[in-house]
Amino acid sequence: MALLKWITDRNLEEAVFNLSVQVEISENKINREFGKLFLDPFIAFTEMNVFNNEYDLWKEEVIKRHLQKDLSAHIINFYLQIILSYDKSDFYYSKSEKVLSSKNNKIIAYLGYKHKNNSGKKNKRVYKQLCYELYKSPSAKNHHNYKAFFVVAIPKKPVKFEVSFALSHKLTETIDPEKNVRVTDIVSFFQLITGDENAFRDLFNVLPQLFSIFSDGNVMTKEHDRLLRTYYRTYG
Repeated sequence: MALLKWITDRNLEEAVFNLSVQVEISENKINREFGKLFLDPFIAFTEMNVFNNEYDLWKEEVIKRHLQKDLSAHIINFYLQIILSYDKSDFYYSKSEKVLSSKNNKIIAYLGYKHKNNSGKKNKRVYKQLCYELYKSPSAKNHHNYKAFFVVAIPKKPVKFEVSFALSHKLTETIDPEKNVRVTDIVSFFQLITGDENAFRDLFNVLPQLFSIFSDGNVMTKEHDRLLRTYYRTYG
């Protein structure tokens, strides 16, 4: 019996394997370049003494903190691979534009980690990119009745939402929200493309079985159960 009803086990395994490999590559790179990191020796010495950590343990913690920066990008790529595997004949991803599209769902999407505010430079770039794809790109003639989404992996509140992508630039200009350019959460987006309201939660719940394939059975099942509470605090 398949782990999930909307995607094959093989595609799930490939996505988790690629995620694991990318994380290891990032960790090895940080290890190799540790001597190049700009670190505050005063903070380092304070951490070692307050938390009673020796140098090697302190170094391990520093590496983990720096790895977090790469992990968010790896997780977004993991979601993209899962979505593309769901229906390879329908979904297309442009690496150069970082935009996902689906003919069947009539959507264009940009997957981001957080939507911190509506006036940041990155948000403005994403908004203009989505508008361009909808109305001005060479393929815009094929986007009649399409919607464009900025999909947020970590929402501000643990609720599903879909709102207009209202964007403003302080003091200089205000951009009225374009009705076909929206912001939504990752849970709602997975539901939109799979038709399964529990698709994203079910994906999280099969992670122990998937990681066990690549970890010699050393899977933290108890920790997964505890993190399920974190899942509900983040996504509802």
